[in-house]
Amino acid sequence: MNRLVLLKSVLRDNFTEQFINRYEAFQLNTEEVQRISIKAQAILEMFPKVTDAALLSSMCANELSEVFPVAVLAGTLSYKGVELFSVTQAFPTGGKSLNTQVRKKAHFWIEFGGYIIDSSFFRRLYAGDVKAPFQHAIMGDFGASRGAIISKAELVSKYGFNYEPQFSLSQYQISKLLEETKKTAAITGN
Repeated sequence: MNRLVLLKSVLRDNFTEQFINRYEAFQLNTEEVQRISIKAQAILEMFPKVTDAALLSSMCANELSEVFPVAVLAGTLSYKGVELFSVTQAFPTGGKSLNTQVRKKAHFWIEFGGYIIDSSFFRRLYAGDVKAPFQHAIMGDFGASRGAIISKAELVSKYGFNYEPQFSLSQYQISKLLEETKKTAAITGN
């Protein structure tokens, strides 16, 4: 299936046609990409111990959603044909929270304006969520101190990545994750 058709199908789970049309038409410019990169880096610095992809993506989406038509996506992430993370159990509908088990197996990222913004992949990689030898191979390709992946969606495959969206998060699910982030920050001192 064409990736854009798949993406539109996934967005229909939680978004109106009006939002989807705005989402599809929106394109980021170079200046906006630079501002997003700074915001993503700031979130990673504010929460240095958080590796939860759903939490990091939701925080980033929250920062950007007032200005941009942002969607947090969940699905499968592969690197050079090897599946690293995937949705392996039923994904909760938009009115239900995401449990930790679903969040650990799947990968979460933001996609809009023709770009993929993934603030958690390298965090998860360095934390050991990607098993050797893939962890070592990816670190050999990219190094040991990377932050967010911010790339045009059609170019991520040139770097070996394949993001396959399977679900979008609802505003309710993002709100619940943001509440959890506040609790996590209070407990860990982040």
